Amino acid sequence: MRRLVLRKQIAAQLGLALVALFVLLPIWGMARLAFDEALKGFARGAREEIRQLVHRVLDGDEPELASLSKEEADYVKTTKVLLGHSLYSDSWLEL
Repeated sequence: MRRLVLRKQIAAQLGLALVALFVLLPIWGMARLAFDEALKGFARGAREEIRQLVHRVLDGDEPELASLSKEEADYVKTTKVLLGHSLYSDSWLEL
């Protein structure tokens, strides 16, 4: 059960981080975007603080994880995995 909950959380974080990447790069081919209300809201400007944080990482900034909330640190880690700066594992958010 815990694994299922964790997978849903990871899917949500991956989705938001990808939308932030796609908005910056303008890539708009996400079929899932049409069905996910949280992702649609994010693409339309909600969660601007997370978008800015992801964009900082894209620009090469290395935010100090200790100074961020857990959620913000998870988005930084997720963005680094998507960019290939960190290796993917089932526990990348806990490392």
